[in-house]
Amino acid sequence: MKFSANYFSEIKIQSLAELDVTRITKQEATDKEPVLSWCNGLLFNYSFSEKNPEESDGIIRFDYFYFAKSEKIESSKWNGHAVEVHDFSGIPLFEEITKKIKETKNAIR
Repeated sequence: MKFSANYFSEIKIQSLAELDVTRITKQEATDKEPVLSWCNGLLFNYSFSEKNPEESDGIIRFDYFYFAKSEKIESSKWNGHAVEVHDFSGIPLFEEITKKIKETKNAIR
C-alpha cells in the first residue's frame, strides 16, 4: 500500500474570481449542502475538477475557486439562509492557495 498525504506539485484553477461576502454567501446559500471555507483572511468556495484516478501527476485541479476578503467567521447569512463556514487554517493545500492569492493581489495593486 502506498500512502501520500498533502502531496502536490502544482495547483491549477480554471476560474478564479474575487467576490464580496454577500455575493459569495448568496451563491452558496441555496445549494443543497451550503458551506463556505475560510483561511488566511479569505472566505471561499470551490469545486475540484474531475480527473482520471489513475493520473498521479501531483497536480490539484479546481473548476473554480471564488473568494472574498473576510475576517474569521463561523457562519454567513443571506436572505434568511445561514451558511456554515469551515476553518481550513493549517491545511497545506488551502494555506498555499490563499497565500498565493493574497500575494498576487498585493503585487497587482
